[in-house]
Amino acid sequence: MTEPQLTIDGEVQTPATLSRADIATLAGDTVIPDVSQLEPRRQGRAVPLSTLLDRAGPSAAATHLTLHSSTDNFAASIPLDAVRDRGVLIFEV
Repeated sequence: MTEPQLTIDGEVQTPATLSRADIATLAGDTVIPDVSQLEPRRQGRAVPLSTLLDRAGPSAAATHLTLHSSTDNFAASIPLDAVRDRGVLIFEV
């Protein structure tokens, strides 16, 4: 089985497909080593969503973040301003 990847595309200047190692490298000193310090019900290493957005460079037309899983039928669209500075991506448990 191949390792899951994160694809960032759409209304961004720099589309990318990132592995877990890519995300850890990209996050650098912004890695949250223990996300339970922010959310006690969660575990793992995380990266702030803002770090991923800074890399991707959303265009002015980008108003929503859409999450989609390739392994099931999950999809959600969230206003970007609501999660830009609060969201985290847990990339390793």
